[in-house]
Amino acid sequence: MSTVTDTRLTNADRKLLDSLKSDVWTETCALVAYEEWFSSHRGAADHDEAPDEFILYGNDGFDGTDDRSKLQVALLVRMLRVNGIEILGFGTHEDYTWAMRVEGSNQAALHQAVWYCWFRACGNDHRFAVSVVGKMALKVPRIRSN
Repeated sequence: MSTVTDTRLTNADRKLLDSLKSDVWTETCALVAYEEWFSSHRGAADHDEAPDEFILYGNDGFDGTDDRSKLQVALLVRMLRVNGIEILGFGTHEDYTWAMRVEGSNQAALHQAVWYCWFRACGNDHRFAVSVVGKMALKVPRIRSN
């Protein structure tokens, strides 16, 4: 039997989001995601200037009233930490788009993680999310269900 993910932000989620360090470079990445990658909604892009970095992004109303985007980022931060992937910076643009610079070597796995976390933030269970994005390349942290 499948369960639905709890889509409410907890105080722990808010604290995790508050811990993200904003910087001008990653805010510029959010601007690029907004202007160049808007139609793809979310994903992982390579970083031309730094071959060991990727830009994770979402064009999904980060600072709006719908908490799914924030929950997606909180879940993604947990997943990155469980997998030992360093977060180098975080930024937003127009209170809508978010971007995160991370160290990494597997763009496909990071892209998959962004989409997985989005499906979970939208209330879908693990089985459904994996049916859409495929077998996860990264370890998935335990995510609360209701």
